[in-house]
Amino acid sequence: MKRLVGYFLCFVGLCAFFTTCYYISFRRALSHFNEKAVERDHQLLQSLEEYKKQELLLYNQKQVQVTPEPDVSTTSNEQDIILPSTKYILETYQLKDNSLVREELAPTADLIGLTRREIILKLSDYMKEIPISEEMDGLYGYELLTFSPKEFVIRKSYNADMHKFQYYVAVRDGKVIVYYSDRKTVYEQTEIDAVNLPENDRNELMKGIEVRTRDELYSLLESYSS
Repeated sequence: MKRLVGYFLCFVGLCAFFTTCYYISFRRALSHFNEKAVERDHQLLQSLEEYKKQELLLYNQKQVQVTPEPDVSTTSNEQDIILPSTKYILETYQLKDNSLVREELAPTADLIGLTRREIILKLSDYMKEIPISEEMDGLYGYELLTFSPKEFVIRKSYNADMHKFQYYVAVRDGKVIVYYSDRKTVYEQTEIDAVNLPENDRNELMKGIEVRTRDELYSLLESYSS
């Protein structure tokens, strides 16, 4: 009788052991599946972001076409350079209210000695890596209008309606991440696991969340941590 009881207890113990192992394996597999799903959704989000960037680029090109043309036409040759005595005129154009502000400045050290072609290349390089502050102000054009050893004119064009938010919250490598409005410069990499969030929150993060202010951002992150 005792032997039967022993066999029975061993059988129950083995059943409990295998059940526990199966449950642990199931949980791990489920967690792995959720992480992969989030990563796939993030890849889809990146594709959508690239599409949005292309749309924004086309939009900017259209806006450039309506920028007012300069009134001054000045000829120069390739040997002309900017001198310390050269007059530097900076124009700031705001598309939203069609306003244009001109100010006279002294040539900065990084401009002195440059030719017309070198200035154009410098402005082009600037637009390829726009500072985040300029990005948020809506800078979409930076061009040399006129050039001579006596005077050169540069125009910056802005569209304040281009960026109506400061931060962009998404998922990268399974974690919640905060970008600036350019969607590429990281503001904060959190340790919040996306798989642990409610389904509605995960779906919003997969689409990407645009946040206007810092207070709204931290309120959102706190809701994920609570």
